[in-house]
Amino acid sequence: MSAFNYSKWDDIDTDSGSEEDAAAPSSSNTHNTPGDIFDNAAALFASNKTCECLNLYHDYLVNGLKIDRSHPLPTRSAKSVDGTMTPPNVLLRLYVNLAATHFQLEEFNDAHKYSSQGGVELLRDNGWMDKQQTSKLSLPVMLLRARAFQLSAVSLLSIGMASLLSADGDRNSVNKVRPMLLRAKGDFKQAGEFCEVLDSGVEGALELKQEVLQGASKLDSLLTAHFGKGEGGLKSQTNKNSSSSTELVEEMLNEVRVRLQKKQYSAVETAVDFVLSKNINQEVQAKALLLKCRALEMAGKLRQSAGVLEEAGGILGRGEKPKAFRKAGLTYLQVRDFENGKRCFERALAELEKGGDDEGGSNTPGDGVFELDGEGNIVAEGEKKAPPPKDKINSIIANLTNLAGIQCTTKAYGEALDTIERCLKLVEGLEVEGEGKVKEKDMMKLAGEEVLSDALAGSGDFASAVTSARSVCALAEGLGEWVRCAASYLSLGHMQRYVGGGTGVAVECFEKATGMFEKGGELEQAGRTHLTVANVLKAVAASREEKEKVVEVLKKAAEAFKRGRKQVKGGGVGIGCMRGEVEACRAVAFCYRSYFDFDSGDSVDIDSVIEYFARCRAVAAVLERAGDKAGVQDLGRVSFEWANALKKRGAEGDLPRAKVGFQDAAKQFLTEKKPKEAEIAEEMLKRLRK
Repeated sequence: MSAFNYSKWDDIDTDSGSEEDAAAPSSSNTHNTPGDIFDNAAALFASNKTCECLNLYHDYLVNGLKIDRSHPLPTRSAKSVDGTMTPPNVLLRLYVNLAATHFQLEEFNDAHKYSSQGGVELLRDNGWMDKQQTSKLSLPVMLLRARAFQLSAVSLLSIGMASLLSADGDRNSVNKVRPMLLRAKGDFKQAGEFCEVLDSGVEGALELKQEVLQGASKLDSLLTAHFGKGEGGLKSQTNKNSSSSTELVEEMLNEVRVRLQKKQYSAVETAVDFVLSKNINQEVQAKALLLKCRALEMAGKLRQSAGVLEEAGGILGRGEKPKAFRKAGLTYLQVRDFENGKRCFERALAELEKGGDDEGGSNTPGDGVFELDGEGNIVAEGEKKAPPPKDKINSIIANLTNLAGIQCTTKAYGEALDTIERCLKLVEGLEVEGEGKVKEKDMMKLAGEEVLSDALAGSGDFASAVTSARSVCALAEGLGEWVRCAASYLSLGHMQRYVGGGTGVAVECFEKATGMFEKGGELEQAGRTHLTVANVLKAVAASREEKEKVVEVLKKAAEAFKRGRKQVKGGGVGIGCMRGEVEACRAVAFCYRSYFDFDSGDSVDIDSVIEYFARCRAVAAVLERAGDKAGVQDLGRVSFEWANALKKRGAEGDLPRAKVGFQDAAKQFLTEKKPKEAEIAEEMLKRLRK
């Protein structure tokens, strides 16, 4: 279970705008439209104000909507308190977004509650929507429900329902479901009885059913042996003598490791909780906690994993405490829990700065201080000496850098400046020998300077921030850290605009960033930076030469995205690069269209206009087939302008293609709810057919 991707599920058709254009949330929802509410919530979520986003949704559900259940389906709808009718899928979308937001906060019971309510509305009222919308909504509702009960029998049932609800067993939907279905095999305890649901809806379900039933049998045997269901069970033996108890606990931990290797994470959690309920020494407690932490981490339950790791840090020996607290802090950062992350880094620093004997660990030699690998095995037993001073200073520097980063993120810039200055003083004081150690020191300095630049910019001292950013750029470039260097040049370019450095200086920084991103293999970022340069130049372009420069930069962006999508087939960077290529090609063609007017007699490369509109259509079609809505915006106008350019050129074969373009444009305009534009496209098509 990875960190929850809000935007992935916030993909239901409404009239709301984009997250970037969302207005600041108002203090009252009474007279806001559904689009306003979802825009405001999206803006809060994008600003990491997840709790405020959740409150807005709850307020709208309780105070903003009144559901009229008196009308027969499908006319029943939701009304706002002022009596205005809202689109019928608003209530369902609200349930899905409530579930998604609770899920992001790892409030799984609430996530299940609202996704279940969404499922009820979906099944009860699917007369509201056509088949495509029903399919689109059923999958997030059911998968949210499944993920809220990670790796349980309920997951299997919900995943099966999701696949059955998807339109006619659509293969794309089934393929989305199958990986989660396979992950869910880890919990065999009750899964067998739910497998019947899967037989008619999921590819390979019969084979999977046999695997699940076999696994259920094996796990039942294990639980019977170790949880006291019979004379040979763990409970009966632990009552006989402590030696037997210790041996069985060790045996149980070994079984837990096996379950961990087989990715049966819920079984690991259950077994570890059982071990912790026994009267065991701190070494075994720590081993069990770290096993549980690893299982939670591998299952994607990062917030819970961090909590368990922090608990383990409390009983580990002094040499291991800082490592545990720092790892917990880094894990909290992954789920954007800055308050708990900050506390963990502060605890790590406090432990590093302590002197004297082991505090908080066991007093028994060999029990209190040890290291464990990812499976909970002891790597080195026995008491260890305190870490050498240099290693200790390195650890302090790392924790100070992380702490300052959190302080920047939470806009405590004054505290961040104090923390990072202390950090950089420690870095400067390090005495190192050898090329490897010198580079290690420089990397520490780079990390500190990056945070310093952010803190200075956040505090409003842009002049100092620019100086610091230049230092970061030089240091990163010298170390061959191309992507970090690029990010610093990008930041520097934006800061130059704040301090009045001028468009030329900013563009120079952005272009350096582009080169560094390409050198580091980050072609999507390179393309995005080209688009930034084009936007800056476009704002001041007046002469034909300046306009041609904008087009040239946009073409570079399109090529960077094209190379990027060829690197990765499938999703991830490939999808991002395809979206970027659509955006860049559309921008090239529209710039030609607006800068160099066809009708004025101004010379224009009409072949390039047609080429880039056609390329935009081709890549957008791939995205559309993949169900990626973000990549196909404004496609009606693209098709219309492509057809219009073909008509004006009038070369051999152009007119049949123009007819196809106008026909596509008419359909796409209707999909985009632009009836007037659709009529114009139809009229153009009629003229060509005469």
